[in-house]
Amino acid sequence: MKGSGSSRRLSRRQLLTGAITSSAAGIWATLNKNSLASTRMSADLKENSKSAGINRASVSGERYEALVPDTLDLAERGKLGLNQLTEQISEADDYEMYSRQFFDYQPPRLRFFVDDLGCCQPKALKAMAMLRLMSGSEQNLEREAKMIEMMVSHLGEDDGLYWVPPSPDKPWLGPEEYKPYFYVHGQARMMRAMLAWHQYTGDPEVCKNTAVGRLAPPAISSALPMIPHGGHN
Repeated sequence: MKGSGSSRRLSRRQLLTGAITSSAAGIWATLNKNSLASTRMSADLKENSKSAGINRASVSGERYEALVPDTLDLAERGKLGLNQLTEQISEADDYEMYSRQFFDYQPPRLRFFVDDLGCCQPKALKAMAMLRLMSGSEQNLEREAKMIEMMVSHLGEDDGLYWVPPSPDKPWLGPEEYKPYFYVHGQARMMRAMLAWHQYTGDPEVCKNTAVGRLAPPAISSALPMIPHGGHN
């Protein structure tokens, strides 16, 4: 209809936000419509992370020495994985994680890439929760907690989406005129990472501020069971 186009036109941000929210809604068959009332991000999770408790297991498990067959030790492999992931976190770059390693140089080099923060780091974050449970390792817990605090701070206050923020000191994340922006698949990775950490820590605050958590808070505890409860041995 003539004259109606401008009033119905959506901005790029509105369109992308609507698409992500609609996709996340499909995860929940028992969506409570009233759960959409929360549109502001609370400061609870940020405050919890400052106490370095955001990445502590809800069950401590048991540690002991035993004589076992000389086969592949999966717990030790888990420790090696955590060593690699936590050691490539750059404290000097606001706890962003390197994703490119070049061993054909002397000395070897680490580099950032454009998609590190927006989608690769949430993927690694999910794996880190599983590796903690698998190995019982306590290596670099404080560094990891600060990385989680940084990533949580990029959740939108109004939409719960995981944004790449303005960052003039990080040219590898793209031109400043494009920021803030987000990756569509990065949203799913961040949601799954927060669900994994919620299950590991037993803290419902961990993922309630993501887009999925806002849609159906009562269902979080039973959603996508990715790691078993009960701690590690």
